[in-house]
Amino acid sequence: MFEGVAIMRLRDGLIAEYSEVANVGTGFVDMSFAPERIARILGRQAGALKARPEMARHLLSPAPPPPSPRSPAAPRARPGG
Repeated sequence: MFEGVAIMRLRDGLIAEYSEVANVGTGFVDMSFAPERIARILGRQAGALKARPEMARHLLSPAPPPPSPRSPAAPRARPGG
């Protein structure tokens, strides 16, 4: 199962351009793909998306750092304490 959208650009009442965008990650999970395989596939898709000229304006500032893997509610225990 996956979801997506079709994008059509009209010119003079006719379809001049057509493309589709789909969230295929859910389909890979449903088909029991290994997580590492999903990561490789989606990594390639992300690279291709970032390389598209129309994405440049979205990539001008760096992405924020990912959240820390440790939860603030569960601090690490100190040795001897």
